[in-house]
Amino acid sequence: GADGAGSVSYALTNGSGTAFNGTDSNFQATHNSAEIFLYTEGNLVVGREGISDGFGGWTASSTGTVAFAISLDSGKLDVAQYEALIQDTATNTNDDFKDLSGVIHVTQTVIDGDNDTVKQTSAGTLTVRFYDDGPTAGFTLGEVTAVSIDETSGQQQNDEAGAAPSSFTALVTPIAW
Repeated sequence: GADGAGSVSYALTNGSGTAFNGTDSNFQATHNSAEIFLYTEGNLVVGREGISDGFGGWTASSTGTVAFAISLDSGKLDVAQYEALIQDTATNTNDDFKDLSGVIHVTQTVIDGDNDTVKQTSAGTLTVRFYDDGPTAGFTLGEVTAVSIDETSGQQQNDEAGAAPSSFTALVTPIAW
C-alpha cells in the first residue's frame, strides 16, 4: 500500500487468535493419567501436565512436566514429544493414534510501513496426530494440515533426522520430533 512494505508473521493460537493459557488438550500422560494443558511459550505451544486436585481431577499448571511441544517456523510445523500419551482406543494396535484437533489455529499478522496492523485467524485448525508406535511422522499438506508422531525411540520412517531444534531442547530433550 501507500504506507510501504512491512512484515507478515504467523503464530499458533487458539480460535480467538490469542495465546494458550491452560487450555485442556484432551490428552493424558501414560505414567500418571495427568491431564495435559496447552500453553503458549514464546513461539511454541507446549502441552504440560496438570497438578492433581486431590479429588481425581487435574488443574492446569504452567510449570507442569512437559509432554509435547509444537512449533511453526518459516511455514514448517514441527512437533516434539517428551513423554508417552494415553491412546483412547480399545484395539491397541501399532497404528493407534490420538488427534489434537479442533484446538490449534494459525494467526497471520500483517504490519505495513507505518505500523498499521491487521490480524486474521484461520477458520480451520491444524491436526497433530500422536501415534502409539505407528509407522509415520511428518508434515502432510492437504485440505486439513496434519502432523503425526511415533512414540518408538529412534528414527522412524518419516521422522526428522538429526538433533531436535533448540526451541524444543530448551524445554527438555524430546523422545521424538
